[in-house]
Amino acid sequence: VQIRWRFDSGDGNYNAFEGAYLDTVELRTACCANNSDCDDGDGNCTIDSCVAGVCNHTHVCDTCSPTATNLLVLLDYSSSMNSPPNGATAQSKWEGVKSGLAGALATYGPVVNTAVKLFKTPGQGNCSASNDSLQVAFHASGSQIGGYLGSMVPGGLSPMASGLNGALAAYGASGLSGERLVLLITDGVDDCGGDAEAAVDKLRANGIDVFVLGVGQTGAHDELNALAELGGRGRTITSSTEASYYQATTPQSIAESIMAIFAEATAEKCNGVDDDCDGQTDEGVPPVSCNVSCGFWGAAGERTCSNGEWGSCSVSPSAELCNGLDDD
Repeated sequence: VQIRWRFDSGDGNYNAFEGAYLDTVELRTACCANNSDCDDGDGNCTIDSCVAGVCNHTHVCDTCSPTATNLLVLLDYSSSMNSPPNGATAQSKWEGVKSGLAGALATYGPVVNTAVKLFKTPGQGNCSASNDSLQVAFHASGSQIGGYLGSMVPGGLSPMASGLNGALAAYGASGLSGERLVLLITDGVDDCGGDAEAAVDKLRANGIDVFVLGVGQTGAHDELNALAELGGRGRTITSSTEASYYQATTPQSIAESIMAIFAEATAEKCNGVDDDCDGQTDEGVPPVSCNVSCGFWGAAGERTCSNGEWGSCSVSPSAELCNGLDDD
């Protein structure tokens, strides 16, 4: 007899894998004469014994709980998000992002604890992004997020650094455990005088990785590459002319990029832990980019996961030597 459960309450809300509970489920038989009659085939995870003609199974293995995934979607709310991502489509970048989030949340909503923060803050000045407030709080369902974003129309400028600092403050006030991530979705750079790179550095220093999704023809390629590298989730590239950040220039690629980011957010982490409870540790963790600026002259670098830690960069500047190469 085998009983399998998916621990999801089925209501579309993130619930930290908590669903129905099974208490003291037993399969009992009085047919045993010795311990070998009670072998349940569960290897070393149970001690199987015959006691007074009845099989007894004592569980001795540690129970694996999937690592909780928290994802704060930090969404550019500037007026430029109202324009299409390219000249061949009428749908705006804002509408494309809303549709992409709806699709990803329909798939991953029950296993990703999602919140939304906008920059700028709606109803405030052009460069205002309130510190720790969230427009949609953690533990929201996909329908709640879609309902909030549905009637919103972007306007104003893009205080990206303030938004990133606000994401850090929001996590600090949340008390959440598990993996803490930020998904930065933008079509440009901070145009309010903030230092977005310094803000991403602060997030990483506090154990929060940052995915970067650039939508449309951003004109901010180098800046977004730098943010992706600093955020710890930059995709590997061979040249700095390529995008280390997720780049989406059509409604379809926006949806595909958001889905891919949610998938990576819920996958194994480089931490020496069996995050998805499949009996393996750190399997399939993709390499991340490093020293992207070196790709302007040669090849950008990458770091791979080994024994729960990220290795050194495959490409690093070194002292200049008399060898006809650009060592640094």
